Amino acid sequence: MSQKLSSLFAVVVLLLGSLAHADSSDFDAAVGTVEKFDKESVTITLADKPKKSIELKITGTSNFTLFAPQVRSGKTVITQRKAEATDLTKGQFVAVIYAEADKEFVLLNAVLKPIDKPADKPVEKK
Repeated sequence: MSQKLSSLFAVVVLLLGSLAHADSSDFDAAVGTVEKFDKESVTITLADKPKKSIELKITGTSNFTLFAPQVRSGKTVITQRKAEATDLTKGQFVAVIYAEADKEFVLLNAVLKPIDKPADKPVEKK
């Protein structure tokens, strides 16, 4: 469990590091689980505040990435692949970067943790 959380944390840190030069009021980030979603929005229950959720608007520029650690030559390699909003599943762990525009939160990037393969048992690639 701790390895998959530390791996996901590393991805979030990399995403947030790319925002280091932006004004902190321009962006925000959250980690949690998908509560509900449709083609126009996703609602996330926050990991650090389980009774709080945030609704994010999905736009044509919202990006989705599937986090996929793999074992190559005995070493874990962090990989990611392009995903779509249709890849979302209720209860799925997700890290997001979003911005506020016209009194609504707009999803910029989402990193999805696959739910079909545990992160602590990466896929073996030869």
